[in-house]
Amino acid sequence: MYAARRGRRHGLQSVLLQAVQAVMAGAGSLLAMAQWATTAPQALGVCGAAPWASTFRRVLAAVESPRWRRR
Repeated sequence: MYAARRGRRHGLQSVLLQAVQAVMAGAGSLLAMAQWATTAPQALGVCGAAPWASTFRRVLAAVESPRWRRR
C-alpha cells in the first residue's frame, strides 16, 4: 500500500490501473493523472478514492524499470 503517513492508503494495483486509464485517456503528466482520476466515475467505482499526483509519482518511481525505458 502506498500513502503518506497520515494519508489514505491505496493498493498498488489500484494506483497502476488508474495511471494506465489516465494515460489512455490522454493524461500527459502526474498532475493530469490525478485530475483525471478525480473526475472519472468509472475509475472511482473500481478503485475507490483518487490518489494525489504525489502518490502516482511515488508508485511509478517504485515500479520503474530500466528495461521499460525507450532507448
